[in-house]
Amino acid sequence: MGGTVLCGSCGGQSPAAAAACANCGRPLNAGSATPASAYAPVEGQVTGLQTRSEPGLRNQNQMVWTFRVERYDAAGNQLALVPVELRGLSIEGSIHDGDRVRVHGKRRDGTLRAKTVENLTTGAVVRAADLPGWAIWTAIAILIVIVAFIGWVAFRIITSDDGPPDDFPFPTGLVTWLLKT
Repeated sequence: MGGTVLCGSCGGQSPAAAAACANCGRPLNAGSATPASAYAPVEGQVTGLQTRSEPGLRNQNQMVWTFRVERYDAAGNQLALVPVELRGLSIEGSIHDGDRVRVHGKRRDGTLRAKTVENLTTGAVVRAADLPGWAIWTAIAILIVIVAFIGWVAFRIITSDDGPPDDFPFPTGLVTWLLKT
């Protein structure tokens, strides 16, 4: 028996003859190890679909779908169930228990973190939508510019001997009041 297996707990690769995972040390047996080809898309039947909403980082609720993919080998023997998680600000598409799916993603901590799920029963493609990276970086850049401007104004006020300059955009009385408090 050659090749490698993946740990059902952490997704780490180990030699097929190993008794324990080389990554996390947990025992490898028929129920906890899967072939190394599991990094390829996982195909099978959805079972135990659950949906929930969790608070996100940006004060927006994040949708989370969890389910298991039930798989069988060529002889009809059931293989280890593959736990799947799909997260995003919204999830477009649909799957139901019993649907045949192909899941694309990356294993982390024993769970397949799905990027897309192809519903082979209905032909739908399920994707988790999140804010695009450019929107996040633009918001960060704007925040940095605002903080830098406030810092520059504060520096000018503190280091000035005779108070704010004449072209200062705020009323002098407000600045004086802020400096006294």
